[in-house]
Amino acid sequence: MAVSKGSKTYNIIVSSVYIVLGVLLCIAMINVNQILSIMIGVTLIVGGVALFALDIYKYKELLPITIMTSTFLLGFGIGILIAPFDFTYYLSMLILVGGALMIVEGIIWLIKHRNIFTTVGIIVIGAVAITFGICFLCIADFRQFCSLVLGIVLIFLGVINLIAALLSKPKK
Repeated sequence: MAVSKGSKTYNIIVSSVYIVLGVLLCIAMINVNQILSIMIGVTLIVGGVALFALDIYKYKELLPITIMTSTFLLGFGIGILIAPFDFTYYLSMLILVGGALMIVEGIIWLIKHRNIFTTVGIIVIGAVAITFGICFLCIADFRQFCSLVLGIVLIFLGVINLIAALLSKPKK
């Protein structure tokens, strides 16, 4: 597959960041909350700056909605970087609610379509999600285990993407 030189460089940088984050998570130098705070904060700041830049590029001026949205993104991103909060609590609640909604969806699917195979699959995934949410919320060691698993997954993805980026052929 032919890729541009900029795309290849981007893939190499992203893969390297994945590997570094994975190693940091595996050796427990930083916890999941710190990584999520940094990632979300930086993403919001970059999004705010990009919104400003795109508006200036496209319209040659800043529209009021862009100013409000970009300022909100920048302020929220800086706020998360300065005073990070417990994302694992919100993540566990999101997983719990998602699991409960999947079980409700499975029951509705059963009533509406009478398809047992699909319904069982949806309900099992919902039950697993609820179990993960409860474990993530109540068991501190489970958070550490998830941090290790996330680190291993990030290292694996980083290595695979790095190999793919290095083996890809540049466009002519």
